[in-house]
Amino acid sequence: MMNSPPSSNEVATLDVAPQYRWLTDGWVIVLICGLLTAGCVAEAVSSIGFRNNDFLWHYNMGQGGLHGHLYTDGLGQPVPAHHLPGRVLIDALIALLPYRLSRAVIFCGAIAALIWSVMTWSLLAQRVRPVTGRVAVLAGLASVGLLAQVIVRDLDECGLQILLLAMMTAAVLSLVRGKWLWCGLWVAMSITYKTNPALLWGYLVYKRRWKEALACLGFLIVINLALPAAFFGVHDTRQAVGRFVDLAERVAQVQDPTVNPIEKPKNQNFALKQAVARFLMTFPPEHSLFLARDGQKDSSQNLLVPVGEVQPAPGFVQFFDLSPRAADRIVTGILLLLAAALAWRFRRSLPDPAAAPGEAWTREASREWAAMMVLCMLLSPMAWTQHFVLLVPCVLWLSRVGLVGKLGAPRLMLLWVAIVMTLPMRVVLGRQGNLVWQSYNAMTLAALMLMGLVLTLPDPMKPQPERELIRQPGGSI
Repeated sequence: MMNSPPSSNEVATLDVAPQYRWLTDGWVIVLICGLLTAGCVAEAVSSIGFRNNDFLWHYNMGQGGLHGHLYTDGLGQPVPAHHLPGRVLIDALIALLPYRLSRAVIFCGAIAALIWSVMTWSLLAQRVRPVTGRVAVLAGLASVGLLAQVIVRDLDECGLQILLLAMMTAAVLSLVRGKWLWCGLWVAMSITYKTNPALLWGYLVYKRRWKEALACLGFLIVINLALPAAFFGVHDTRQAVGRFVDLAERVAQVQDPTVNPIEKPKNQNFALKQAVARFLMTFPPEHSLFLARDGQKDSSQNLLVPVGEVQPAPGFVQFFDLSPRAADRIVTGILLLLAAALAWRFRRSLPDPAAAPGEAWTREASREWAAMMVLCMLLSPMAWTQHFVLLVPCVLWLSRVGLVGKLGAPRLMLLWVAIVMTLPMRVVLGRQGNLVWQSYNAMTLAALMLMGLVLTLPDPMKPQPERELIRQPGGSI
């Protein structure tokens, strides 16, 4: 006998599609969890015991902070002002412990932050469209598994970007719960940690969330002006802010979309501006974005042979030959079109959560926030592989939709993510082939497609076909 549709006091809960039921078998879940756990343990040994990378840079800057200096390392040597002064205070906390112990503590904190972030986004998605427990678990595992290569790359640096993911997740959780002060604090912490989340403040202003935006400004002043002035003195803080503003101005004034004042161009940088410019410009053999055959350049893309003997690597194709100025204008135009499209999509203001239905509020805020997280990553001057951990919310959203068999597009998108971000391309294609693959910026395209698909998914609150529903009493999550 066919079940009747859920009544007004019942929640329509979606179950896993029949073709994916085998994924819910106990042995499959145990196998996935076992593989993830084994990978985590192996990565912990490698990262904590043997690696240095960016974590060492921040640890040294924190050592400089403990010695009473802004933007210096532990030996008193100056370092670039890539971050706001408050980041020095954060790094000083990291530097309180011995180096390897500090790596261990931050690594474990990053694992906890990742688990918490996945669970929080699952909760937000559950308030929008409820699914059964097995769908929620599988989607959470998929969001980690499909981004495993990205996550592992970040765990090489003890999960510094995962901590940013957790801060931005805490901000949206506070937003949907009406905790405007906490929302402002976490957005301010995200901006202090890495400047590009300032786009989230712009989002709050555009959505007319005035209390959250003002709270964020207040915390930014405290974290980046008042506290540094108290610890390092007004004069040093003023100089540090001046150095940071000077670097920001130089980044904004560059008229070549492949260049930034921080590092020379690299094909491993998947920032949106450089990704678009890759197809608009032709690079000479001596340029770091020109990929030559094996033996003609070193690992830093410096020439080993005369310019006239350099040949492009197999598969490396250049397209248009625009000047940097012309390419910059086109890139700027594309960014303006993207901004206009998002402004139209975000045109409705967010109501007070206390006066609006929880599902409608969460649906708008969480999906848009997930998209803004992707944008914060792509609009940074540098977007390395590890920065793509900010895709976790979008992948989780689409995994839930794909597992219940609602739409083909999410499943195709997840397949593309699996190819781009999960396959070990260096093993499949070799070192040189992997560099050529990276030069086409497939990861950038995948991130843009994920963002667009999450924002254009059909309204999940519309009635669903009876065959996909499980009736559950009650309306609370």
